[in-house]
Amino acid sequence: MEELKKEPWSAFRDRRGDWGRDVTLWAARRLGGYTLAELAREVGAIDYTAIYQGVRRVETRSKKRR
Repeated sequence: MEELKKEPWSAFRDRRGDWGRDVTLWAARRLGGYTLAELAREVGAIDYTAIYQGVRRVETRSKKRR
């Protein structure tokens, strides 16, 4: 994602609604099998509710675009 966005993870990690952050969290959750608590620990600055909301945003957008 850092390569796609041309900026380090730390630059967009805390941006609410940032597509790069949300897709990264979604992929880690759905494809990587991380729990919300595990992601919160790995990410550091975000709590698990923010991670859940980011994952939900990606899922909602993908359903609308089908």
